[in-house]
Amino acid sequence: FESMVSELDKCDLLCYNCHRKIHTLYYNDNHRQQRFRKRRKERAAKLFNNKCLDCGLVDDPCVYDFHHPDASQKDFSFRDYRPWEETKKELQKCVMICVNCHRRRHANKPLQNFYDQKI
Repeated sequence: FESMVSELDKCDLLCYNCHRKIHTLYYNDNHRQQRFRKRRKERAAKLFNNKCLDCGLVDDPCVYDFHHPDASQKDFSFRDYRPWEETKKELQKCVMICVNCHRRRHANKPLQNFYDQKI
């Protein structure tokens, strides 16, 4: 327990949106592939007016997730690198929400149901 408290003393408490922004900034500056992902995410976020559907947050595109409200319609994830036209078609089945809101949506689902959808 003491080692956990000691480790927590070294940390800052952040919401998931802020945590993602900090880490994205670091990796975008240091990795070429991350810069590609950033440009792709910016392009996708523009399709949704760069705004969280649930809370209205307008922020850096790195804080957004693309959520499939109907998991049965999901053919692939945004993280799967497909040609842009295929990705754009898949995004039409999604809503764009910030990471915090995405966690809230999934927090109310039973874990078994959540894992079944991910597989």
